[in-house]
Amino acid sequence: MPSYEDALELFHRWTQSESLIRHAFGVEAGMKFYARLYGKDEELWRITGLLHDMDYEKHPTTEEHPFVGVKVLE
Repeated sequence: MPSYEDALELFHRWTQSESLIRHAFGVEAGMKFYARLYGKDEELWRITGLLHDMDYEKHPTTEEHPFVGVKVLE
């Protein structure tokens, strides 16, 4: 798993849209909240929330999103 700092750098390399950036940070915050609520790994959940749409801007089709992002993260 990447560190949060590495995940954030990767996110910004792939995402330029202000609305998508706001969306990702909102999902990240929600994921962190639920991880804490359910006693799960907060860093893992928040990174997952941050990166869940990282490839969407460049690959918005259902044929490519989220599969391109998965390959990048592997």
